[in-house]
Amino acid sequence: MAVKIKRNKVQVYTKELITNSKPALYKKLYLYSEEQYNAGGLWTYVRDSSTNERFTAQSNDIQLSAIFVLNYNETIIKESRSMFVEFKNSASRTSEVYQVIGKPDRYEYGFNDIKLSTELKTDDTTYSEIGYTEEE
Repeated sequence: MAVKIKRNKVQVYTKELITNSKPALYKKLYLYSEEQYNAGGLWTYVRDSSTNERFTAQSNDIQLSAIFVLNYNETIIKESRSMFVEFKNSASRTSEVYQVIGKPDRYEYGFNDIKLSTELKTDDTTYSEIGYTEEE
C-alpha cells in the first residue's frame, strides 16, 4: 500500500446560526483550537476523486470533487452539522471551499486517519463571528 503524505493544510469549519433575523447571522466555527487555526489548520493528503467514485456519486445526484485524508480528529468525527473544507490549491493558486458529503469515513473504525469526501461549493454566507472548538 502506498504511503499518503499529508503535505497540504486545510481549515475545517461548520456554520452555527446565531440569530434567525433578516438577514440571518452565522458564526464560522473551526473544529479545533485557535492555535491550530493560526498554524495553518490540519495536515491533509488531498486528491481528485476517481472516475469510478464520481460515476457512483453521480448516480446519487452528488458531484464528488475531491477526497481529503486527515489525521484522526474526534471533534470532526462527532460533528453532525454540515462541514466545509477551505483548501489553498497550490497548483491553481486559488482558495477553494468544499462541502463534506456524508459522514467522515474512519477506515475500519481505527484512530489513524479519517477521509472526507467533498463537493466543490461556493460558500456565500456572510459570517458575523469566528469561533474555535478545542479538540477533545
